[in-house]
Amino acid sequence: MLSRSILNPLACSPRRSVARLLTAAVLLAPLGVRAATINVNADSSQVWNGYLTVYTNGLNHPTPPAYLSQWLGAGTSFPNQSSIDDAGHVACAPDIWCDQNYPADTWIWADASGTSTGICDVVSDFYVDSATIANPGDTVVFTGMLLTNTLAAPYKTNATVFIKDFAPDYTWRGGATVNLSTLTNGQAFGVTYGPIAGAGDHVQWGVEWSGPPARQTTVASLGSVILSTNETMPPAEKTVNVSLDHHQYWAAYQTASVGTPFSAGYLGAAGAPDLQGTISDSDVVQCAPDLRMDKLYHTDTTIWSDATGLSDANPGVTVDSTYYVDTGTLAATGDTVVFSGRLLTNTLVEPYASSIVAFIKDFDTGFGWHGMVTVNLNTLTNGEDFSISKVISGDGSHVQYGFEWVGPPARTNAAAASYVGNLGQVLVTNQLVTTAVGIVAINPNPAQVKVGADVTLTAITTGAGLTYQWSKDGVQLTNGPGVAGATTNPLVLSGVQGAAQGTYTLVVTNSGGQSATKDAQLFVYNPGWLYFDRADAPFNGYINVWNGTNLISSPPPSGSAGTRPKASFGFGVTPPTLLRASMDLSNDVITLQPNTYVYDNATNAMDPTYINSDGSPAAYLEQDYFIQNNALVGDTLVFAGYCSSNSLDPKYTATAWIKVSKDWSVECRYDTNLEAGRPFVLTVPATATANQAFVQYGFAIWGPCNSATNPITQGVCEVRVYSPIALNRSANGVDLSFPTVVNHHYTVQYTTNLVSHSWNDLGTLAGTATTNTISDPLSDNTRFYRLLTW
Repeated sequence: MLSRSILNPLACSPRRSVARLLTAAVLLAPLGVRAATINVNADSSQVWNGYLTVYTNGLNHPTPPAYLSQWLGAGTSFPNQSSIDDAGHVACAPDIWCDQNYPADTWIWADASGTSTGICDVVSDFYVDSATIANPGDTVVFTGMLLTNTLAAPYKTNATVFIKDFAPDYTWRGGATVNLSTLTNGQAFGVTYGPIAGAGDHVQWGVEWSGPPARQTTVASLGSVILSTNETMPPAEKTVNVSLDHHQYWAAYQTASVGTPFSAGYLGAAGAPDLQGTISDSDVVQCAPDLRMDKLYHTDTTIWSDATGLSDANPGVTVDSTYYVDTGTLAATGDTVVFSGRLLTNTLVEPYASSIVAFIKDFDTGFGWHGMVTVNLNTLTNGEDFSISKVISGDGSHVQYGFEWVGPPARTNAAAASYVGNLGQVLVTNQLVTTAVGIVAINPNPAQVKVGADVTLTAITTGAGLTYQWSKDGVQLTNGPGVAGATTNPLVLSGVQGAAQGTYTLVVTNSGGQSATKDAQLFVYNPGWLYFDRADAPFNGYINVWNGTNLISSPPPSGSAGTRPKASFGFGVTPPTLLRASMDLSNDVITLQPNTYVYDNATNAMDPTYINSDGSPAAYLEQDYFIQNNALVGDTLVFAGYCSSNSLDPKYTATAWIKVSKDWSVECRYDTNLEAGRPFVLTVPATATANQAFVQYGFAIWGPCNSATNPITQGVCEVRVYSPIALNRSANGVDLSFPTVVNHHYTVQYTTNLVSHSWNDLGTLAGTATTNTISDPLSDNTRFYRLLTW
């Protein structure tokens, strides 16, 4: 049977955009507008979607009902073997998603061996969906060119380019296709459909192909089809220069060995952070020792010398990590690819330091090997450039460039000898002209600073004869109390208070008058009074699942002993709004509802991971909406808020929580239930956060996995920010005190008569991350006070 750890919110309506559904009703063509001809093509600036449907009633028989239906997301490439590059080249090949996710499902494959052939039909789509491109009566024309079609049967005769017309609710209107097998390489195609039936219709155009699912190891032999927007002939041999560009798709591949192969596989972009391969928005690549083995095999003595979670790897255990770009449109046979960059720093210890290389690798369409070139980064000094080149001898289907490093896996626990923080890193950026002024990065950015603490902002710059000027929120800084280095690098802020929160800008100028500018955000927090603060948006989403023999029916106990029983598994949710959790950033109101996308989008309705055979839920979920700030480790934490309403069904429990952990093998959760009309003040002592590595805080809804059509999922829990107000008499009247948070404002109001509902402002102030006081001379005999937070 099927099980899945990542589910898509739109799988039950594969081509449906929720945002578009909400607006489709008002997208009416104005009266008197004439029908138009709308021309579309393979435009990489459009939002492309991936989708596949599996039919298990035989090969090449797409007859409903579908066994599995999956929207793969919106992007530029998908595991149904579809992609588009910046030049508008669309590439499609037989699906390997089924092999990646369900390699032994006997409804899909001839047997459960993991190597057998497919026995079903997979229909794959790669397309654009627009509800605004055409009006009723318009005609849509999709044009392009077939560059190559090497697909094997039956895929070759089942590949089409199409236009489809759906009503706003995705009721089928009609469509038109051109079969690509009727075209020769280099021949143009045109698909015409019209008239568009109604206002707000979803017009889709793209490629559809079908056939049995393919295995990853043999898919290359089944060929591919490549379309183009405007090419007419293969380009002449050329030299292509590549560098570090965060707009490219940087993926990860890992091979772990314990003397013999232990695991190997493509991890994509999502798996790269655990390999410690990242690229920043300013095109700085970081490479460091692997953490994935620690996260997945934390106590596995095949990898580690003991099961304590602190031990080093066994002798001979190595992880080969690769962080790279793979492109099939960069170069062709005979072209020269040049990969260049600049080493910023290399603090890796051995054996990692001597193993890390920059590379170009050359594979053909079947991943046949055509060689590689490398440069060892250990041979470079900081600031030194590298440049390597390779003449492509394959067909250019898979030209890869990036970085590769080898060594034992590292630990996430700071108490371990092989703690990753002790092992160093490599930072690489683009090759830059030495005299050109530039700011590669400012670290840390953003900076999370505890009130009263010090912080240093350090810039990585290029150029000669540089001068520096730091500003805060547009005002130039000068050296003085709490500020040092206003005209140097780095900038040091000491004894930081709430007023220090803001945007810090560095302007660097060279001797020729050329300048560069870069911003860094600084946030000030008080661990003794934390809000779920809009300043920390965007927030995080995660789901923990208990099912099978591990099924529970209420939130499990936790605390210093850890959550028990531990979840069966869990997965991140992006964007977290899929959890039906959100914050109105204009008023800090947090809305929480039971998640339904897991149940509704378990693509096989009989999936025992989430759904029993009678349709009842088979899983109990913890859906978390949270902030992570590891700088809170070692402090006493106070997390506060106010539950303004809670209409959740009794089957669900809403909680506020703080979680700490050394490495997430044990999660220590401290929580309190959210009750309507009551504030919560959750305190975790410093003894509980000391010697930890991670801190998170936020909200959870606990309850059964259920459907959006079930009335019990319609309740809502609402939470607002909160500070209590305390009154102390003084010789001059009363002092009204309350804890504050930066980025918020506070107004104390009073009335002499609660019946009148008339309140007067006593004073307003901005939050300072400390306790603030407003005094009242108290001229009346009786006064009532309240505090407004905004």
